[in-house]
Amino acid sequence: MASIAKYQIPAASGVITGSNGADTYNGTGAYDFGQFDAGRRDAIIVNNDAGPVSVASRAGIDTINSVETLIFVDGREVYNPEDAAAQVTRLYNVALGRDADQGGLNSFIQTLDDGGKLSNVANDMINSAEFSNLFGANLNNTQFVDALYQNMRGAAASPAEISSWTILIDKGEMTRADVAVQFAESAENRAITASIVADGIWDRDEGAIAVANLYDTAFDRLPDLGGLSSWVSLLHTGNLSVKTIADSFYNSDEAASLRGLNDADFINAVYNNALERNAEQAGVDGWLAQLNGGMSRAEVMLAISDSAEHQQITANDFQSDNPLSYGVSLVA
Repeated sequence: MASIAKYQIPAASGVITGSNGADTYNGTGAYDFGQFDAGRRDAIIVNNDAGPVSVASRAGIDTINSVETLIFVDGREVYNPEDAAAQVTRLYNVALGRDADQGGLNSFIQTLDDGGKLSNVANDMINSAEFSNLFGANLNNTQFVDALYQNMRGAAASPAEISSWTILIDKGEMTRADVAVQFAESAENRAITASIVADGIWDRDEGAIAVANLYDTAFDRLPDLGGLSSWVSLLHTGNLSVKTIADSFYNSDEAASLRGLNDADFINAVYNNALERNAEQAGVDGWLAQLNGGMSRAEVMLAISDSAEHQQITANDFQSDNPLSYGVSLVA
């Protein structure tokens, strides 16, 4: 599993926490973090032009003053214009001419958290199949710079504007990725994308999604708030891995019925939980071979949980791109 940045660790130093009731979160004037014992999908955030002013959730109705990042059990809502989430969002606008999708945003944030540079992210975007499909695979430098202006402004640039950048690329003084970063972080693009940051950028927690998918695979149900919060906390503090959590789920009282099955029936039961269908014979044979080769049942369960088929089935419940459905669905 990818490393988890410090700001995603529950109760990390410098994070403002509340109680199970109405609280007031007062920031310090710097960029502050507030932690909430709630899932994002269950929370209602009210914003004004300066950022969030209240959060209503199962924990109560909280008042927010000058707090730029709201941490939930399944991710964080970012209002900080200097955060990696805002940087990646601005780069999406100039490189691909669109808002960030949840998967791409999260992946590129992780690149920056792991020590990568914004130019690395830009390079991936401008060399992507999406970029080529939109603007062509063999753009010259003039066409490339013009595409950035069109994405950012929705209008063509002047010849002088284009020339000032193409000269730098032609001379080798800047790469195309460097130019894309300069566009993304320019005052003009910051102003264009300011409303996106002001509305809050949802950065989903991949660890929470992995745990939520395991709930579906092992128990055939949505996670409960307390359980998800506990497992994600242990995951982020480094005390457990996703594999260890899968072991715990398999050996839990709730999964006792799975342990009582023979291997073939176990595989079929997990398919029904996660994939909502019976296992095809080739699938059964393949997993039986894995079990006979030393893979544990918990590892099989985790592999099926992480499969593309299962991720697609649970996408609306755990990783929706709809702002009205951000976050993990929880047991009511």
